[in-house]
Parts: sequence; C-alpha cells; structure tokens
Amino acid sequence: MPAWVHSLVRKRRKREQLRALHGDNCWRCGFPMRFEGPANRGKAATIEHLQPLAKGGTWHLDNLRLCHVGCNRHLADRTPEQKERMRINAAARRPA
Repeated sequence: MPAWVHSLVRKRRKREQLRALHGDNCWRCGFPMRFEGPANRGKAATIEHLQPLAKGGTWHLDNLRLCHVGCNRHLADRTPEQKERMRINAAARRPA
C-alpha cells in the first residue's frame, strides 16, 4: 500500500479520536462540522494544530482540534494564544 494511503488512514483515525473527545462542533466558531462527503470543502472537519507544526507543534491529541476548512485557514500558523483569542472572539459573536 502506498505511503500516502497510510497517511490518509492515520488522519482519519485522528479525526475520529478528536470527534469522540471534543464533539461535532468546530473548535473556533462552535458551529457543526460535516464528517461525510468531500474533504477540504465548506463545512468539512479538518485537523487544526494549536501549536503549528512549523513552530514545533506535534500530532499529539492534546495539540489537535477539529475545525471547519475556512476556520482552519483563518487560524493559519498563529500562536496558540492568538488562536485562543480568535476562538473567544468568534464565540462572543455567535448568536445565543
């Protein structure tokens, strides 16, 4: 089996573990994510690294959260503190 297939399987397992730990809502905006259908589009669930890999982050579950594709892109490679502020601001804007 090609290496890229193993990578996809590992990511799918991580998504399942994170969903079991944190639920079905986006870490940043709090709205529901889509777990079926095309990946990397619309409301699909993606893996967000709180501490970006480029800045020493890891694939440990405590460094990972699930986010919508757009939320993940918006968070980019900011620091964990910046991401937390962005998450709190998004929650404050969410209708009650």
